[in-house]
Amino acid sequence: IEAPNAAVDPSESLSACLMVMDDNFRLPEWLAYNYFAMNLRHLVILSDPASRESPTKTLDPWREYITIEEWTEEDYFDKALRLRTLELKGVKNPSPDESHHNLLERQSKFIKSCSVHLQKQNRTWVSFHDIDEYYVINGDIVKGTKQRMEEPGSIIKLINELQEIGPSSLQSKSDLVLPEEYT
Repeated sequence: IEAPNAAVDPSESLSACLMVMDDNFRLPEWLAYNYFAMNLRHLVILSDPASRESPTKTLDPWREYITIEEWTEEDYFDKALRLRTLELKGVKNPSPDESHHNLLERQSKFIKSCSVHLQKQNRTWVSFHDIDEYYVINGDIVKGTKQRMEEPGSIIKLINELQEIGPSSLQSKSDLVLPEEYT
């Protein structure tokens, strides 16, 4: 692990917007993997209001390595607007479930707000994957995948390489071996 708060170029690091609900047992592995493979250096995390336990204690050991922002609904959702929208739809005295989750698509509101928030901070790469999902390099397409995956930041490095090369010259200027179905 690199020195705490070591500077990493935003174009070589990942920010993530993550929603969780009682997934604290998955957080340490997810954080460790993404810190290493993706250079995760900024995390905005939203714990579902129905969660039984806050992720704060699980996140605390990582705060010296990753900037972590814990959001609540108040950070991204206008409650007055939600109630007015429900009234316009004819819903009187909405149940907490109706007003909170279903009608206004809580996840898409969070993703949009988080994206705008990170864009204002000039964060280059942002991920929206779930806590039970992990990015990996496909060994059938990229030569030397095993060696690459042993390097810190390997996936972000590959993404940056691919962006520099461009789609028209992937085969000739990289170590990618694209099967016919991908060309």
